[in-house]
Parts: sequence; C-alpha cells; structure tokens
Amino acid sequence: MISMIKPHKYLDINYSVIVVGSKILSIFRKKEKMKYELVLEKLIKNGGEENKYVFPQALSFLYLLGKVDYCKETDELELLI
Repeated sequence: MISMIKPHKYLDINYSVIVVGSKILSIFRKKEKMKYELVLEKLIKNGGEENKYVFPQALSFLYLLGKVDYCKETDELELLI
C-alpha cells in the first residue's frame, strides 16, 4: 500500500493517493458534507473509473491528516479544513 504514496516507475501519478486525495478535497469545495457514495460517484465521473480503486486509501490518508471525518449514523463525509 505504501507504493501508492511513494512513486515508482509503474505508478501512474494521476492515480496516486495524494492526487486522488486532492481530487476528493476539490469535490468538497461546494458542499462540506456529502454521502460516501456521492463523493465516489463524482470522483469517478470527473477522474475516471480507475479512481475507485484508490478511493478508500485516499480517504484514509485524508482522515489521518485530519482533513475529513466520517459520520457513521448518516453515512456522510465531512470536510474539516
């Protein structure tokens, strides 16, 4: 999994955890709370089907940085910036 953060010759940089994480943050620009499925749907629509494979790792990365939070009761992601 660390290979998604640290670049190597086989990694497409557009599908790295950091780039997908920045795409997720840009989705939150208009609305600070969104359903998990809606964020994933917008990410796939804007960036391609390959983003869905990196989506969970990118969310975990943003959560560890304290940029997003997850509400289990409403199944929503919230921007904390």
